[in-house]
This record gives sequence, C-alpha cells and structure tokens, in this order.
Amino acid sequence: MTSIERTAYSRFTRAPSIKELQMLYTSTPTDIAFVATTVRGPAQKFGLMILRQPSTSDWGIFPSQKPSLGPLSVIFVPFSNLMLMYSDIASNHALYCYRAQIRKHPEIISDGKQIRHVAASAMRQAAQSMQSPADLISAAVEVLVKEQCELPAFSTLERLARRIRTLVHREIYRSIASRLTDSQAASLLRVLEADPPTGLTAFHRIKEVPKSATLTHLVEWIRLLAR
Repeated sequence: MTSIERTAYSRFTRAPSIKELQMLYTSTPTDIAFVATTVRGPAQKFGLMILRQPSTSDWGIFPSQKPSLGPLSVIFVPFSNLMLMYSDIASNHALYCYRAQIRKHPEIISDGKQIRHVAASAMRQAAQSMQSPADLISAAVEVLVKEQCELPAFSTLERLARRIRTLVHREIYRSIASRLTDSQAASLLRVLEADPPTGLTAFHRIKEVPKSATLTHLVEWIRLLAR
C-alpha cells in the first residue's frame, strides 16, 4: 500500500502554518457571498464554508469528516471571517447537499469519468520514466489540480496507479523483447543463472551497491561487471 505522505495528495495537517491558512483558507468576498446566498443560519453557513474553502483552493478536495472534527485552526479562520456564533454543525445530509452546490461551480470539474481519464493520461505519461506508484499519483495530482478537477479518493488513485504501471511496463517489456535476437535473449537468461559455489547470480552482482568513489574501487567494480 502506498503511503499518502509520500505523494502530493492534499491532506489536512494537525497544525497548519499561518501562511498556509492565509493563502488557502482566508475567506474571500466571493466565498462569503456564495455562502450567504446559498444557505441560511449560522451553523449551515459555517458548514458550507468549511467545505468550500479546500475544495475551491489548490487542494481540490472535500473534508471527509464533519467540520467539528477537522483541525481547529482550519475551522477558526472561516468562523472568524463570518463572525458567526454556532452551537452545532450541519447534519450529514446537509453536508451532502452542500457538496452538490459547490460542485456546480463552473470552474470545478467534478465528473468522475472525466477526472479518472485525466488522471490516467497523466499516469500513463509518467509511467514511461517512473515506476513508483507514489510518483505516478503525484504526477496525476499535479495535473488534476492544474485542470481544476476535484481530487478523487486516494484509494482510487492508488488502484489506478498500479493498473497503469502494470499496463505501461508490460508494453515496454514486450517492445524490448520483440527486438531482441536469440543470442541476446539467451544472454539475459544467463544473468539469472546461479553460480554453484556462491549461489549468487550475475543479477545480484549488478545490483550490488558500489563502494566509495576511489580508483581502486572503480577498478574492482569494472572487473566485477566483466565476469
């Protein structure tokens, strides 16, 4: 399983920096006008603002939890801008409706099929020179944010990355294999044959980490590869 921390996928942190809050979470007049004309009541406005802030920023995601469970500093910023007093948070049903309203924003692409197509295209291009699923996910996130797409669940991107990597690497393997002569193919197979005294293969020697960059070690390394 790919660790989300190794990717560029947006996620909430326990202690966002002041600069991050100011750039991504400070409510604009457009944000406040949107909230004021969409819902009524302090709790409802608060809930909608919490959802709108990250979804319309460079993050492109919705908080997966009710706002009351999010980072306190993230909650405080829109709360202070709206100057609201609230005693509770909107219901899950209301939050679902809020997401639907936000997705109507003309600049946000929320169509799942289109988003997966954009992500797959980015991953396929990245897989030509990368093999780590984390790198493929990061490449897709960069393109999705640039195209103003709502980010799908991380698990969706992870499954897509593994599938794209398998398909692309299979194509690369078949392309190389089709151009090999019989003697070249036989030489590659011999790389996997174990040496009886040591039980090691030539592939093990190729993968061996070189020592420090000295002339002596360089000569040893050349002799090792020449065996």
